[in-house]
Amino acid sequence: MINSIFPIKDRVYFLKKGNSYQQYRYTERGNSCWARRVNKAIPMQTPTYLVQHLFKSLTLPYEKDIWDHAPESIRRALLFSYSYHEHQLNDKVANVETTNWLAIPYFSDLLAEGRKQTAFIRIFPHFRTWFNAMTRTNGNHKKNLRLGHIHFTYDILEGKEVYCIHWDIGASRFSPSLLIHWIFDDMSS
Repeated sequence: MINSIFPIKDRVYFLKKGNSYQQYRYTERGNSCWARRVNKAIPMQTPTYLVQHLFKSLTLPYEKDIWDHAPESIRRALLFSYSYHEHQLNDKVANVETTNWLAIPYFSDLLAEGRKQTAFIRIFPHFRTWFNAMTRTNGNHKKNLRLGHIHFTYDILEGKEVYCIHWDIGASRFSPSLLIHWIFDDMSS
């Protein structure tokens, strides 16, 4: 598989095209993949009421800290993904292209710290911490940083590096539903 250990049945991406996003559907079958572009441009506008609804949904303390450290392009992409899933009631999660979040020291440091916590020797003394670190830094994308409801991703689509963010209804903490979503990341949250 190109991006994941399990084949992706149908993943939704919104990739930048000028001042809008274009919907892109991605599937992996066997050792091949295919993509279908939907000829529908969606503007990058973010109404104020969406920001208020999103803030009410940021229930974990570090989620607001992430918002404060994110540049405007990442905030806009997160709002778009949140709106697509929560307010437009789409069953699929929208992976929205954004700037390279790995180039921002705050996020690259969080990823590095999470990876340190996944060391095998940490399983037994602190299983819950180890499990949370595993779900934070691993998943069905090439690179993952799952922080509560906010999920940063890195994938390769048609040979191009794509950095995305999406809104997950399930937060990154110990739960059976998170484990299922973590394994089969392309299902609806």
